Amino acid sequence: MGKNMKKFKGSIKLAVSLLAIICVSVFSILADLIAPDINERVLSAGYWVECAVINIAVITVLFIVKSLKEDGEKKYNRKYLILSGTLDGAFKAINKKGAAENLKTYLAENNKKAKREAYEEYLQRKKGKIVDKIQSAEAKYNNKRLVKGLPIIADPNTKKLIRLRAKRDFIDERIKKIDEEISFVKVKYIRITYNGIFGDREGFAVNDRDTSPHKMTFNLFVLLKRAILIVAFSLIFLLSAKRLEVEISVVFFFNIALRLFQVALGIYSGIDAGSEYVRVNLCDALKQRIFILQVYFDKLKGIDKPVTVQEIDLKEITQKVTEEVEDELAALEKAKEKQNK
Repeated sequence: MGKNMKKFKGSIKLAVSLLAIICVSVFSILADLIAPDINERVLSAGYWVECAVINIAVITVLFIVKSLKEDGEKKYNRKYLILSGTLDGAFKAINKKGAAENLKTYLAENNKKAKREAYEEYLQRKKGKIVDKIQSAEAKYNNKRLVKGLPIIADPNTKKLIRLRAKRDFIDERIKKIDEEISFVKVKYIRITYNGIFGDREGFAVNDRDTSPHKMTFNLFVLLKRAILIVAFSLIFLLSAKRLEVEISVVFFFNIALRLFQVALGIYSGIDAGSEYVRVNLCDALKQRIFILQVYFDKLKGIDKPVTVQEIDLKEITQKVTEEVEDELAALEKAKEKQNK
């Protein structure tokens, strides 16, 4: 299964989960509306504000749990740790050898080539559509002549065909002048940048003097996410429990059950989405970045480039990182076993 299909399936699962949460909310509203008869409270603005707050809170739970699961997955997922560690090692090696500018130059050339290919493909695709129209118009013109008993003309000249051929010839001229136009034309293509490969690491000093783990900032974000999660849970249950002041009935317990199911679905969906994001989307992105670097390093082996760059061995970095990750995960497992005893 291709990585795009995996990502598509993940998006579908998340969309289905959100749809299920909305459906549960709709069932709850219908239960309020018809039990035991038409409920006038459903017609009030306050009721709908309460429904909106509860649903926003449930969706907030989903995405906060997803984010917390991502944080946990990044700590223990072997594949992610190896890929991320390899990129870290490559970043340090490149900057230590003074090869950052050389890599940026290579990426700029790569982007120029990709842009040219995308532009040429765009022109060829546009020309193909015009050629199809020309062939269709010629066939239509000759079919009419055949009906009238007239001979077929190889290159009929109608106003429409003259206009279409002029467009085709114009595109042919643009294809011939592609290298002249490529610097100023706008075309969609995937641009690869140094910062795109190494994330925000470009902002750090080249000599890696920034050794601070930024503990306070990290703790602030963790606490903020957990605080929002707690507030969201509180809103869901406090707003649901307000009905207890009015009456306790079968409908009340039915609504509470729906709310609990809604929250449970949000938590499950968040855990599943967070895990899948790291295992599929994030790991695939890291693999693609490493592949680009590997192509870059392999290319340099046969080209006269600074020897310092050629000394960087990405496979050796990956092997070293893999050993470190295995040791780290083994140590964590032993620590868990001691706690369980």
